[in-house]
Amino acid sequence: MYAIEAKGLVKQFDGFHAVDGVDLKIPEGSIFGILGPNGAGKTTMLRTLLGIIDPDAGTRSLLGSDRPITQSRNVGYLPEERGLYQSMRAVDTMVVRLHQNAGMNVQSPLIGCGSKLD
Repeated sequence: MYAIEAKGLVKQFDGFHAVDGVDLKIPEGSIFGILGPNGAGKTTMLRTLLGIIDPDAGTRSLLGSDRPITQSRNVGYLPEERGLYQSMRAVDTMVVRLHQNAGMNVQSPLIGCGSKLD
């Protein structure tokens, strides 16, 4: 099974093709990166794959669901413009989110453990 699958994915904004016919298959358990310059459509593609926004054409599935937003609790997504704590490092934000998803108090002593990962 593929963790993420897309075929012919298209997303346009005012006639501009931000994502233009993307085909993608990412196997479960993979680590996958998307690289490109600003404005290349990376964020739009991720948001479309995750079901945050809908594609104009094509199909996508996330963890076997053709309604990706239903899988949101099973996926971690940390956009560049993160909104939890603006001054917090990405790794610390992930620790907070993991604790919250596990029902733990956000004031856990593990906050700040990201420095141990440097």
